[in-house]
Amino acid sequence: MSISSVPAKEDLDLSISSHREKVDKHAEMGTSTRRDSEDDNDMSHSSQEVDDCSDNGSDSEAECFSTMSLDDAVQGEEEEEEGLDMEINGTGTLDEIEEGSPDDVDEDVDPAIHLKAPKGRSIAHSRFSDGSAVFLSLDIEIGGEHAGIIQLSAEVVRMKLCPGRGVSRDRVEEVERVATFDSYVRPECDIWDQRCIDIHQIHPEDDRIASAHSIDQVWSQFKSWLSRHVGVRETIILVAWNGENCDLKWLWRITQAPRSRLSFPPQIQYFMDPYRVISSFKSCPLNKSKSKLDGYDLGSVWKFVNGGQNLNGAHNSLVDVKAQTDILISQGFVPFINRTASIQTVDTIFSATQQKDCRKELEPERPVHSPWVEQTKENNFEWRPPEDDSYTGFAGGPLVGPTTYVQGIAVRTQNLASIFLAILPLTFFSKVSELTDKYCYKDWVVEKTSIDSDGNPKRRPYLETVPATTDGQPTPGRRHRMDCNREKWRITPGFVICWLAILIIQGAHFGSDKKSMRKMWQRPPYGISIPYVQNTMQRDAFEFMRRHIHFADNYIRPKTTDKNYDPLFKVTYVLKEVGLGIRRVWHAGKDLSLDESMIKYCGRAIAFIQYMPAKPIKHGIKVFCLCCAVTAVMLAFEVYCGKDNNKTDNTTVDICERLIHEAGLVRNITGGVIRGRTIYSDNYYTSVKLAKHLYENYRWTLVGTVVPTEKTSRSNEDLPFVKLSNGARNKLRRGGIVRRT
Repeated sequence: MSISSVPAKEDLDLSISSHREKVDKHAEMGTSTRRDSEDDNDMSHSSQEVDDCSDNGSDSEAECFSTMSLDDAVQGEEEEEEGLDMEINGTGTLDEIEEGSPDDVDEDVDPAIHLKAPKGRSIAHSRFSDGSAVFLSLDIEIGGEHAGIIQLSAEVVRMKLCPGRGVSRDRVEEVERVATFDSYVRPECDIWDQRCIDIHQIHPEDDRIASAHSIDQVWSQFKSWLSRHVGVRETIILVAWNGENCDLKWLWRITQAPRSRLSFPPQIQYFMDPYRVISSFKSCPLNKSKSKLDGYDLGSVWKFVNGGQNLNGAHNSLVDVKAQTDILISQGFVPFINRTASIQTVDTIFSATQQKDCRKELEPERPVHSPWVEQTKENNFEWRPPEDDSYTGFAGGPLVGPTTYVQGIAVRTQNLASIFLAILPLTFFSKVSELTDKYCYKDWVVEKTSIDSDGNPKRRPYLETVPATTDGQPTPGRRHRMDCNREKWRITPGFVICWLAILIIQGAHFGSDKKSMRKMWQRPPYGISIPYVQNTMQRDAFEFMRRHIHFADNYIRPKTTDKNYDPLFKVTYVLKEVGLGIRRVWHAGKDLSLDESMIKYCGRAIAFIQYMPAKPIKHGIKVFCLCCAVTAVMLAFEVYCGKDNNKTDNTTVDICERLIHEAGLVRNITGGVIRGRTIYSDNYYTSVKLAKHLYENYRWTLVGTVVPTEKTSRSNEDLPFVKLSNGARNKLRRGGIVRRT
């Protein structure tokens, strides 16, 4: 049941009473108009007109169409006290409006009262039954997010749907393509998106755009054209290809969004997306499962419907509108028009779009919460630290660059090896050679076999370090790791340095590929035969060192269950020495960079492998790094071993604090705090808490990126931006925010 206008409660009472009198009359006569069907529950519908009079006594009429069978009407009369099962624009039942006050009825709204559609039919089924449905094929072209609509085209189509013996057997008898509308629009903003220009080939300097009217004038012309070709008693079903994501979004912006100055035609009550219908119904002949189409773009579907002809002039909105109509009236699409999932109300789509886009539109205008101040042209100011807290002041630090220690070595020496040994001294290589020799030839081990998940012994045994004696007797089965090798290498500091040099050469030639490494000892055409590598170390010696080099004493290794267990026990010594060596030869300077890095690793030997899809190296070991922002020299680093293996808090403040102290950047030679440094970071580290910590403790500043978020009221310790959608983020202007304390 659909009432085209509800001027007042008294008129609505008259309509209800008139309708119920007619229902009583038919009920007494025992008339039944239900049609029997084997495949569906389609019902014939009778239409009745009920004259309404407005409060001022005018002759205006309100049309009332009854869309329920007489049996249902009788049943509805018997259940009158429980209320009729009718909806008025989704706001309540008929009895609820009858009991409400006159203020509950909006005189400016033209509500449609619908009965529940038969099973398998769309919510516009009553409109098809009484012949009041009109299709409006619409398409727009845009010049980008800022330019907006640049072409608007539409076509009015009337067709008579005849129901078949089943919901999927509908057919069309009469089709009338009434009229078309086509107009270009001159956008208010001259900022066009090049991607849109590449699609429709319409440029800002195009004569069609230069001579076009504004969107206000074009929309007024469109509404006038629509009123001439569609009667006041007809209901429009808007048809737009993939329109929910594009066409309806722009219609909502110009007619429904906050501060929009245009109005939406009230007769457009329903929306149908042929793209969505075709992709949803697998039984549709145009679906991929039937048509074997590669995609559902308008040109491909139109080509299939028209026997292989190409759609010339695509991405011109008038051409696209006519193509939509061709698909709409095609024999393969018609049976799926009046189906449950085919048609939606425009209000439903607009309400979801409104909630989403309203937040985007209002976000740039929303003020930030106190004590933050947003910088604008009218409110633009700069803040600088006091001179006493600047890096160039008396409490500042050294200039960025090499230390006096390494500068003196560079002046006195004539080879690069001396500079290398300034970073990693000879004592380091002596320690490594000692630990490696002990691991290979002095540690006692026994051979053991582990058990797999099924309880069966594994084929490959492993060696476990054991003490030399047990209960005063030699440990049973003990031996040294290399007792089975025929050759015994003499491991010295020079031996380790040579191995490290060849390892660097291998990385320069072959990367981390172990098999390609052997080519350095092979003659062409199988290898590259590097003489100075071959003369320095045998291939077997190089492979031996790569398998057995050691940086720790296994006898003092803590157990995994121990509270002080360190997953990096095997490499802690070398990591510490490398960090000390870098800081020994380089000054950080004023600007520092805080970020994380990835060491490529895809093996199974360690458990703290990280997956970071945004990084160039996606799988590997994550390392927190503090570097010189000018030269990228790494001053301090910390390997991330998982949240369960950290001895301290893993917050960004704690990470930054540990790296600062490890790098020795806080105190100067006299023991005073070095002030005025600046740390640059990304959104992972940037926070008010870290900025306050750095400035209050060291008088350092923090420069970092943040992910824009809604400027909702948050705590004073939080940034005004935390999480925001991409659409709202694009609307924010570039600028800064300043916290006043």
